[in-house]
Amino acid sequence: MKHSKEDLTHIAIILDRTGSMEEIREDTIGGFNAFLKEQQALPDEATLSLIQFDSQDPYEVIHHFEKIKDIPKLSPETYVPRASTPLLDAIGRGINDLE
Repeated sequence: MKHSKEDLTHIAIILDRTGSMEEIREDTIGGFNAFLKEQQALPDEATLSLIQFDSQDPYEVIHHFEKIKDIPKLSPETYVPRASTPLLDAIGRGINDLE
């Protein structure tokens, strides 16, 4: 079945990976994974982009327009808070990249 661009859902998540997130690391991983599981259970096709940011890498693309059903859960190995916060840079670049 062919879909037009209007039929597809794309979810973009810009995830703060700065040192201040360390104390809520488990909550962040759990929240992302719960959201992912919910979205993967839906019958519709969707894609997801996940960008993590901190001052060491203000825009790290983890997943780019990948089928949501192929996205793995976050884990303590794939989400490691560190460094400081360049939030506005990541948001601006994310908007430009997803257009």
